[in-house]
Amino acid sequence: MDVGNAWSGPTLSIELEKIGFLKTLNYFRHAWGGNFYLYEHLPFTTTGNWSAWLGLALTLLAIGLGLYKSIVKKQFWSRVLMLSFTALFVMLFLLKFWGPRYFLPVFEIILLLLLFNFPFKKKPFTYSFIIVLLLNTLASWSLISFQPYYPWDRDFSITASLNKLVDSLEKDETRYAYSLDPLLQWHINYMSEERIVTRWEDTEDRIPEYVEKASKALKEGKRVACVGILADWRLEQGAAISQTEVVSIDSVYGYFLNPEQEWLEKVGFKFKD
Repeated sequence: MDVGNAWSGPTLSIELEKIGFLKTLNYFRHAWGGNFYLYEHLPFTTTGNWSAWLGLALTLLAIGLGLYKSIVKKQFWSRVLMLSFTALFVMLFLLKFWGPRYFLPVFEIILLLLLFNFPFKKKPFTYSFIIVLLLNTLASWSLISFQPYYPWDRDFSITASLNKLVDSLEKDETRYAYSLDPLLQWHINYMSEERIVTRWEDTEDRIPEYVEKASKALKEGKRVACVGILADWRLEQGAAISQTEVVSIDSVYGYFLNPEQEWLEKVGFKFKD
């Protein structure tokens, strides 16, 4: 499998992606279409693509109406909603939560901006119902058209493979691991009932204790492993540097023992001083 294609997929050109405003619009588009995996963009289906573009058009319409009613008409609720919209973006920027999934709370504000600001002169409740119905239709359309996504080559029993992975790590007397995949760390911690403490890249994670224990184990020279999806090229690279071999689990997961901290840092892991 081409790992680069599996973990990428921005639909705008590289040149356009460098422009912050267009990049933000692209995040909105993928959030509307639901075509993303964590921070990564996935290819659209035909119906999902239409859903995403229509959603983006409604977003731009809502923002335009909100600015007009706030600045020109000086409407109180329009100003409140636009301030909320702006505050949410500032928060995402400061926290560095920049990806389609973090844009999802914005949609409630978009809906309110449309309902409060659309120039309904007659039958406002009827038009409000039509807007809500349109938004729900877009969401349903996107959900139905979305295709299952796996960052691996084939379908398989996740539970069975995870159990094998945990069993193999325990047989290797490994109690700490570094996960190259952001979701795999939680799977291992859960499936092993925290017998194998696993962390991901960031030092500020949801459960800081995992990061602290795994980092301390590496520093003290305890037996640790680097785990990930087998197709991830970093496994082979790290194993070669550590002069060991990658252990394959069902041709889906893999791990190697005793990764070097310098290499872990190069591939994105952070450590506190």
